Amino acid sequence: MKVEPIKTANGERYVLVDDSGELVRPVMKYLKYRDNTGSARNTLRRHCYNLKLLFEFLSQKKIDFDQDFSSITIDTIAEFVAWLKKPMGEEHVKVTSIQFSDEEDDKNYRCARTINFIIGTVVQLFEYLGRFDEYANNMNKKLTRELTFKGNNFKPFLHHLSSKHTKKYTTNILKQKVPKDTIKTLTKEEVKILLDSCKNTRDQLLLYILYETGIRISEALALQISDIEIGRKLLHVVDRGELENKAEIKTIGSERSINISQDIINLFSKYLIEIIDQNDVDTDFLFIKLKGPNVFQPMEYHTADGMFESLEKRTGIKVHAHMYRHTHITEMVRLGMRQEVIQKRAGHKNFQTTSKYVGLTEEDLREEYNRIKNKSEDDHTG
Repeated sequence: MKVEPIKTANGERYVLVDDSGELVRPVMKYLKYRDNTGSARNTLRRHCYNLKLLFEFLSQKKIDFDQDFSSITIDTIAEFVAWLKKPMGEEHVKVTSIQFSDEEDDKNYRCARTINFIIGTVVQLFEYLGRFDEYANNMNKKLTRELTFKGNNFKPFLHHLSSKHTKKYTTNILKQKVPKDTIKTLTKEEVKILLDSCKNTRDQLLLYILYETGIRISEALALQISDIEIGRKLLHVVDRGELENKAEIKTIGSERSINISQDIINLFSKYLIEIIDQNDVDTDFLFIKLKGPNVFQPMEYHTADGMFESLEKRTGIKVHAHMYRHTHITEMVRLGMRQEVIQKRAGHKNFQTTSKYVGLTEEDLREEYNRIKNKSEDDHTG
């Protein structure tokens, strides 16, 4: 089984090909449906790789998805979950001793969050296929259960005559328990050390923009020179679809304009003079490659990854692009910015996503506790 990129009218998309070189049609139909309903390219790719794991497992079990569909039961999917818990690269059907790590940094094992995402994709596949007669086995309903949530313990008068206070939702019955972890952020000292360790103006500008605006690395790589408006001190995140360097904004709702500081304006001007103008670079892209056979071509994801790997080696600070986003949002919370403003600034589609990104350290919690405690004491003594 392998995931193959293909060119379509909408840009690069993905298909799953079996060992005989044939398209896996159920996956193709599902991904086409997701594409037509507006799923982002990165989401389609992740779903294709998730389903690749399912079909590899079924292949090892000698189960033909189309021919033996009725034989796929909830026990089969439970076995698949156990299979996913094996060390990556060592998966096999016969599971005798299951080791499972909840640590995100343990690269030999899939964490619970990853397994939940994979199973979530499988449930969505069965939900989609369940609309067709040949795949009607109600597997998606077997993999989920309906729960009732009453919101709070307060019962209004005549509550027994109304169901409006009761909410129902479904949950995956094979969902793994995910350990609570804090959002990893950078300290101001680490931000400064990393910035000072950059070897060129391009890298400095990229880090500064990521830190001060909190935009995604995909959005940064999609920036064009005209997206920075010097006079109004604004950075515009614009949806131009999938670009030649594979960069794109996450969703249409992510388009936004973000206020930036004079420091970014100054660094931006310096970058244009030292790199773009001095080398007579003919490009609309803000960030470009500075060496190699494709020098002065748009910067790509692997180039950015290489930059962060080099910074980590030079400084000893564990860092990746998304940590800057976590850091920015967390600092905005500490400064008291309203959450709906943070949501708009971060380009989050819904309020819940913003809440998940808000990471408060033990020091934050301790300071807030002491502030409330001191305020309470002052009120009593006053």
